Amino acid sequence: MSLCSICTSAISNSQEMFKSPTCTEGHTAHKACVDPRYIEASSCPACQDARLAEQDARLVRLFRESENSAIYRNHKISRAYKNRSKQHPRPLIYCTIL
Repeated sequence: MSLCSICTSAISNSQEMFKSPTCTEGHTAHKACVDPRYIEASSCPACQDARLAEQDARLVRLFRESENSAIYRNHKISRAYKNRSKQHPRPLIYCTIL
């Protein structure tokens, strides 16, 4: 007896089971738990969820790295300067070259 990778309950012999032919992890599920799109495409919903979670983690890592990048810091400084310069009636920087 195996467990459904969607609802995690046991799959009995009397229930229809779905196992994707492309799944290399051996995931099984109740046929009723699986979205028909996965059945038509013969793809594994558990593997797809794992891929999406991996992509999400990668995007979060890239975002955190970009927060530390010089371009991101310069952009933040530029925005802060623009906001500060709006508060002053005169320019903050004067040319001192004569």
